[in-house]
Amino acid sequence: MYAQPIGKGLDVLVGTFFLLLFLFGFFLSVPTYLVIMIGDHLDWKYKKNRLIPFRGFTQKIQSMTVVMGMLSILFMLSIAFWGIGAAVNRMANKNIEMSPFDIMILHKEELADFSWLLLPLCADCSFKKNMKGL
Repeated sequence: MYAQPIGKGLDVLVGTFFLLLFLFGFFLSVPTYLVIMIGDHLDWKYKKNRLIPFRGFTQKIQSMTVVMGMLSILFMLSIAFWGIGAAVNRMANKNIEMSPFDIMILHKEELADFSWLLLPLCADCSFKKNMKGL
């Protein structure tokens, strides 16, 4: 059983929002979790000269988590928009290949008389000569 899409691209927008929210939350929570896990080992932290580098490491993580979250969001958006642009480019190229004429006249009745479109062209004498050959 499949769910019907919400329509007008709203489901894609909601999915993208939740993906962005996940990425931002991931880069906020995982580094903090690593700091907590490493910090719980007191024998490791206070052995030799590890306290100063550990403090620098935790300070860098605290200051860089928001930046890494924003960079991951921007990177994901750039990849997504690149894919959307490539898809739109393919669809546009396919539409151009499928239309055989530069100008299309669409009418409700396909067998309608379009001879009135030739009237402005018939004023040209060279065109009349070419039309007699047809």
